[in-house]
Amino acid sequence: MVRRGRGETETMQQDPFIQSTEARLAALRHQMRSAERTTRLEQSRAVPDLATLQQLAADRRHLSEEIQRYEGILRTLARTVSPFGAPGRRGG
Repeated sequence: MVRRGRGETETMQQDPFIQSTEARLAALRHQMRSAERTTRLEQSRAVPDLATLQQLAADRRHLSEEIQRYEGILRTLARTVSPFGAPGRRGG
């Protein structure tokens, strides 16, 4: 679950798009932890497979970029959702 800021309302928390975005972000973070764990295991082998390590590094880069993209989407939504749940600017 993403931390909620002052401007985020109950309506925003219940938005299906935001919930699906948060779920996707959680899945990506889980995949990242799994890739990091696999990398550590491969590096600890007596003779690590360099091709596997290179593929894992590429996978982790891709996951990191996708995580940043989804975090950016959530930050943007947090800024653009009005207190009444409709898109628009907050404030006055």
